[in-house]
Formats: sequence, structure tokens, C-alpha cells
Amino acid sequence: MKQLMVVLVASLMATGAACGAPKTKVDVPAQALASPADVGALTPKTRKARAPKAAKEFPTTVFLPAQAITEAAKTEGGAKGVFEFKVASIGGNGGKGRSIYLNSEADYHDAKNISVMVRPAAVTGLEQTLGGPLDKTLAGKKVSVIGTAHPVKTNIYDADHKKTGETFTQTRIILAKAEKLAVK
Repeated sequence: MKQLMVVLVASLMATGAACGAPKTKVDVPAQALASPADVGALTPKTRKARAPKAAKEFPTTVFLPAQAITEAAKTEGGAKGVFEFKVASIGGNGGKGRSIYLNSEADYHDAKNISVMVRPAAVTGLEQTLGGPLDKTLAGKKVSVIGTAHPVKTNIYDADHKKTGETFTQTRIILAKAEKLAVK
């Protein structure tokens, strides 16, 4: 009977955790724990329910650029979700081992711009998938990116690519894996 109650409590807690209910600590007498299999989502050490990993991996909030900028600025740790925009400009050196930037505005300094920093491994993967360089295959296309948007202090460079000493804040999403970007 005790084992059945422990399994029932574990099932209810796992369901509650999956639905976003606050985590709750359960004190279960040690003699009631027959084996780890009896307690499902509970572990003998902590006796806490675990949230399913899938809930962390697939964000459901979809942001347009203006919403992403506002949310990233006010949320500690940045805004997590899916970011959708039309690629208005593409920047960066684009050389081997370099990041490329996808921008929602023609001028990446624009306060309304969100910028996706595509890391070198993701650049390679996307170019293989899309069949060419990103400046040719993504310009003017609508994209969806899964990630976290953060406000980032960015240096301003002159025509000779030297820092001017001035900075601006840009809302940026770092894309390390090609599969986190979809072309619509």
C-alpha cells in the first residue's frame, strides 16, 4: 500500500511539474521507497519531481523584432523563444571560421534591429542545406530562429574597421546550430 501511494504521489508531481506547477518537495519515509522504479520521476536522493526536458528545448513564444527588443531588455537572462523576421541585411566578414550576422533592418545600428549572430559551424551547415552562401540564399527571406535574445553593448567602427570609442546596444541572438533556423 505504501508503495502504491509513493507511485501515485510521484505521478501527480510529475504531471504538475509538466504543467508548470511550482516544484514541491515531498518528504517520503525511507522505508516507503522500495526501489527507484517505484517512484517514477522522483529520485531517492532529492525526492523532487523533474520537469520534462522537452519543455525546455522547444520554446513556444513567437516574437517579432519590436517585441523581442522590448522583452529582451526587461527580462533577466534574455527573451527565450522563436524570433521571426525578414532578413533585411547580412553582415560580417563571411570568411572561413567567421560569424555572419542576419539583421532585421537594413542598418544594423538601427534601434529596431534584431541581429542573429550565426556561428561558423552553423554558417557551414546552413550553406550546405541552402545550397550557397548566406548572403545570396537568405537576403530578403523570412526566417524563424529558436534562441535567446539579449541586449548587447556593441562597438562602432569607422570606414577603416577601427573602433571609434562609441557603442550602441543591439538585441542579438546567437545561433550555434543550423537546425535552429528555418526559412519560411
